[in-house]
Amino acid sequence: MTQHARELVEALSDQEALLERMLQVLDEERRCILGRELERLEQQVLQKKELFLALEEEGLRCAKLVQAMALELELPEAQSLTPVLEKVAEPEKGTILSWQRRVLELGSQLEKRLALNADLLQGALQTVTGTLDFFARIFNNSNTYGYGGNLVGSGGAQPRIICREA
Repeated sequence: MTQHARELVEALSDQEALLERMLQVLDEERRCILGRELERLEQQVLQKKELFLALEEEGLRCAKLVQAMALELELPEAQSLTPVLEKVAEPEKGTILSWQRRVLELGSQLEKRLALNADLLQGALQTVTGTLDFFARIFNNSNTYGYGGNLVGSGGAQPRIICREA
C-alpha cells in the first residue's frame, strides 16, 4: 500500500470515529430536547459545533490526500476518489472503498438525525409561539365586535384569564 493510500485510510478511519461521536452527541441532544434540559442541550450544541469543525478539517485532509494520490497516479485532473480508485491496485482499492462506504453510511445517518432534531426543535418553538400568541390575545384584547357587528373598543375592561360571574 502506498503512503498516500495508508494516510487516506487513516483519515477515513478518523472521519468514521468523528461521525460516530457526532451521532452519539445528536442522540443526547434529542434526549435533552425531549426532556427540556436546556443546560445540557447547550452543552451538546457546543460539542456538535466542535465536532463539525473537526469533520470539516478531516474532509479537507481527505481531499488533499485524494489529490496527492491523483498526482502520484498521473491523474492531475481527478477531483474525486472514483477516477483515482480505477488506477489503484485491488487490495488497496477494496480497503479504501470499504472505508468510503462506511463513512458515507454514517453521513447518511447523520443527516437523518440532524433532520429529526431540527423537527423536534421546530415543533417545540411552534408550541411556545402558539402559547405566547394565546396569552397575548388574552391580555391585549383591545377590540371586539359590538351588537351591530361593528368593531368597537373594549373600553377599560381588564383582561382576565378566569372570568367569575356573580
